[in-house]
Formats: sequence, C-alpha cells, structure tokens
Amino acid sequence: MGILVREIITGYFHQLNTHVIKVDLADEQLINGDRSKIKQVIRNLLSDAIKYPPGKSAVKTVSKIRGNLLEVSVCDSGSGISNAHQEKLNRVYTAYN
Repeated sequence: MGILVREIITGYFHQLNTHVIKVDLADEQLINGDRSKIKQVIRNLLSDAIKYPPGKSAVKTVSKIRGNLLEVSVCDSGSGISNAHQEKLNRVYTAYN
C-alpha cells in the first residue's frame, strides 16, 4: 500500500508547491483489492485535502494495521464536511446482497 500511496503522490502531486504532503505509512503490506479503485479513492481524498484548506497547509497521509485490516486516512486542516452532508456520506458505499 505504501508503494501505491507514494506512486499517487509522485504521479499527481509532485509539482505541488501550495501544500506540504506528509506521509506516515505502516510497513508495506499486500492487500487484496482492485488496485485502480483503491488508487482512485486515495487520489480523490488527497485531491480534496489539497483543494479545500487555505494557504500552504499540511496534508498528512497515514496508514495503520488494525488486526487483519489496513486503515488509510488523509488529514487536512480544512473546515470539514457539514453535518447535513455527513449524513449523506453514510449511504454512498452501501453494499447490497
């Protein structure tokens, strides 16, 4: 996963001089998933973290191993998502059986 995150930062955000991207990644782990979809999600999170906060703020990308799961987060200093919009986010990726 660390290789993928670094690839995204290098490929899409390497010329960025308006924000500082900090990376704190867990030891390299193999994960089972659709590489292009995972890449798209991380790229979108980074893009939003850069797009909305003002000025030359820091964006931090962190990954942690939690049991048999890998948690990836992108943190910024923006104002966040309003409560009204947060309610809608819970329905975006609902799985159907």
